[in-house]
Amino acid sequence: MTAPTQDSAPRVLLYGDAEGLLEAFRHGLQEGGVEILEPDDSRDLPPEQRADVAVLALRHETARSDLYKATQAVRETSRYLTDRAVRVAVIQRGPSRLLPRRVLRPLAAEILLQVEAGGVRPPQAARWRRVGRTRALAAIERAGLRVLRVSPA
Repeated sequence: MTAPTQDSAPRVLLYGDAEGLLEAFRHGLQEGGVEILEPDDSRDLPPEQRADVAVLALRHETARSDLYKATQAVRETSRYLTDRAVRVAVIQRGPSRLLPRRVLRPLAAEILLQVEAGGVRPPQAARWRRVGRTRALAAIERAGLRVLRVSPA
């Protein structure tokens, strides 16, 4: 399968156990007109219907590392993803709460940065982290969230 062109938005798989994050991502993607793929255990998808990007919204568990849980989620969703799909895990630490807009905007920008770094979308001009982006990432972490780009195992 070829990578999506600039004209077509990538198909996004939403998966995880952090319901508040999933709902916020689903709402934002629907507003942006992005095609969302929800996992369905009853069927296998042909390669042309698989997702180009996976956003894994996971709750932190004290018994396991975040990376282990993200890797496990990647394995569980692999049949819904293309071979070159970018997998971004957002780990939620602490109790579920409504995220303020000042956190959602930098969180969306960080996910987009990870997707571009993974090669699904062509990189925009100079998308590295500047001081403002570093502060935004610190705000994301203060809100109890951690963003990881996960490779398939």
